[in-house]
Amino acid sequence: HLRGRYPTLEWLVGTDRMVALADATLRRSPPRAPSLAEYGAALIDTVAADADLPPYLADVARLDWTLGRLAVAVDARSLSISALAEHPAQTLPELRLHLQPGLAYIASGWPVDTLVHLHLRDSAPDTLAFAPENVWLQLRGARGQFALQRLDPAVLSLRQHLTEGATLGEAIAAALTVTPDFDVSGALATLFAEGLVTSVSAGDTP
Repeated sequence: HLRGRYPTLEWLVGTDRMVALADATLRRSPPRAPSLAEYGAALIDTVAADADLPPYLADVARLDWTLGRLAVAVDARSLSISALAEHPAQTLPELRLHLQPGLAYIASGWPVDTLVHLHLRDSAPDTLAFAPENVWLQLRGARGQFALQRLDPAVLSLRQHLTEGATLGEAIAAALTVTPDFDVSGALATLFAEGLVTSVSAGDTP
């Protein structure tokens, strides 16, 4: 079960090491529920605590786990940006934009998405120049499929805050903290154009 949840990690470390990591996780954090569907996140901590492994592998494990979780999501019907016009302009900062269920956002100090793509193509190069690089990733899954997309850090901040339940005003303020000249209008237009917004609610309405 654990090996199946972390295909890129096993591809990188080899089956023997992967089995050892799974065994260590089972000892430290055995399953405590009858369903294994959500079991396995603790392996990320096992990888992070292993001083013999490269530092980026914990982020690879986090990507594997998250993509596997998102791939079973089902897209909801999306809205166009005209949905905002139904609300008075002065109330826009208090609105909550609800996004597709199969979304997650990860920031990493390594280009770990490159490793996932190499694994999916089964095209390991003879040598790979793999150096630290800050990446901000959107992960989207639905009906067994998934996609990774690099984002501008301010865009990631906006979308991540929205997925966590922040109001539109709060999410915009967070993005402006990252990038003071952040293009709010363009970011919102793109958010709707990509079919990511599923509903809009006012005030404290969930």
